[in-house]
Amino acid sequence: MSDNSLESANGNTVTRYLLDQLRRHPKRVVFTDGEDIRVIRAAAMLVEQEVVAPILLGNKDRIRALAAEHGVSMNLIHIIDPPLASDFGLFCQRVENMARYRTIRIGKPEEIVARPHYFGSLMVQYGQADAVVGGNLASPVSYFRALLHTIKPLPHVPKIFGVSILTGSHLHNLGGDGILFMADTALNPVPNVEELAAIAVETGRLARHFLGRTAHVAMLSHSTHGSATTPDAMRMAAATSLARDKSLKEFLDITFGRCPHFPETPAPRRRSRHLWPTHPRTVPPGRPGPAHCHRRDDFRHCRRHRRGGHQIPPTLPGRRSLISLR
Repeated sequence: MSDNSLESANGNTVTRYLLDQLRRHPKRVVFTDGEDIRVIRAAAMLVEQEVVAPILLGNKDRIRALAAEHGVSMNLIHIIDPPLASDFGLFCQRVENMARYRTIRIGKPEEIVARPHYFGSLMVQYGQADAVVGGNLASPVSYFRALLHTIKPLPHVPKIFGVSILTGSHLHNLGGDGILFMADTALNPVPNVEELAAIAVETGRLARHFLGRTAHVAMLSHSTHGSATTPDAMRMAAATSLARDKSLKEFLDITFGRCPHFPETPAPRRRSRHLWPTHPRTVPPGRPGPAHCHRRDDFRHCRRHRRGGHQIPPTLPGRRSLISLR
């Protein structure tokens, strides 16, 4: 997070949309890295724009001293020191109950709940905050562990996953809005068919919400027009079909299919498959077949388009509240 990250982000479509929505319905956002001057400045800017009621976690004296040293107003910014919070004992008891229910061993609940990323996640889980933002000072591993252990997933989402939002004027050839939603499986390296379909559907929901139009989801795989028969390609083809069925069943404004915007990448040469004159060269219009790009080439082309774009911090859909990783 740079010192002027919020100012530089005000010009992109995603941030303008978020700020506009939050002005109508302000939310309580807990920042787990409250003792970072960048977080303090961002909280003050959000208060000034009347979009968020920020909650900073950390030592109150250190946070106030840091704000005074840099001339940052703390007006309407709430500070909570987890070990001294009124709900600290209740959260400790709930963490202990969670461990007993899941039959897992944990250390002392007091030591766990005292960590800001665990305390912030528990605030979201039990309705004391609407969103949690963190990752500045804590390692991603410890941050994700806190989220996975404390925040209950939605019933229809089998596993947590990440989505990065990329904006830039040069991205208009990737959908027309200059916004690209890229869902990855960094938290779930080998997803099965159901998990892939859930990732596709939930990312489509997110894109539809932001764009206000039909969301087009391109399933990237190891396939070329459905010709490859590798396990990865077959799994992606099945996930595409399942995601489409879910979308139709729930009347979602989302389409699924191959990626039409990236250059065609041939699959490994297999003469028995590729040289038949009757082999289809394109997927018929309106038919959401599997993706036709190889994963390495997909991400190479994505990285090429990322140059000059503004990347919004990754979000973690599939939970009952919004989670952002800085």
